[in-house]
Amino acid sequence: MSTIAIVAVPETQTRQWNRIVELFVAPARLFEDVLRDGSWWLPFVLTVVCSLCMTLSAAYRVGFREMAINSIRSDPGNAAILDPGAPAEQRDAVIRTTETTFKISAASTPFLILLYNALYALTLWCGLNIISGGRAQFGAIFAVLLYADLIQDVRAILGTIVLYVLPDPGNFNIQNPFGSNLGYYLGSDFPSWLRTFFETMDGLTIWYLALIALGCSVVARTKRSSAAGLVFGIWLFIVFARITWALIA
Repeated sequence: MSTIAIVAVPETQTRQWNRIVELFVAPARLFEDVLRDGSWWLPFVLTVVCSLCMTLSAAYRVGFREMAINSIRSDPGNAAILDPGAPAEQRDAVIRTTETTFKISAASTPFLILLYNALYALTLWCGLNIISGGRAQFGAIFAVLLYADLIQDVRAILGTIVLYVLPDPGNFNIQNPFGSNLGYYLGSDFPSWLRTFFETMDGLTIWYLALIALGCSVVARTKRSSAAGLVFGIWLFIVFARITWALIA
């Protein structure tokens, strides 16, 4: 009598993939599940892969040097260095430094993603527990942020597609790779502070922040309005700082 062996996929692996779907269709259910199991390895891996795909595609299609020039051109504090009258040695030094920064950032992508989310989670953990009277665990907030990062992965995927669809991606800006904000479509003749403002009013960013606010309210057991006030308050502070820098630079 023959025996048929049935190999089952571990429930934890299946659940991780189900969570990815839930982020887009039932995020509240996902964040409730995070309280039971704070595993975040799958969204982290997906974010690393998507980020590297866009960066390496840009390096192949545009080149790190051209990416550095485009980034400098969009920075109000450094754009003047590209003027024809600027000292050539100084201009080349800034371009080389920015190019090297891009290369180091690409090589350090996994570490930078973890560092950014750890610092952000620490800020939210303090705000939720001290200001909003929540009782969130740091690990739960960290997991919420890693899952919310998948919305930013949408930007990376669309940015990668743009790189291969455009016949000449020479003006590609890796810091604003896809037209989910009005600032993407404004030319350099517009005031830098105005372009900065419209860049921050980004549809994918609002979606990302809304998911973080929802997730924080669930894992901290606080009102959604309190969590939203904290998350969007931090974001507005950053927006104000960027616009102020653009005005004075």
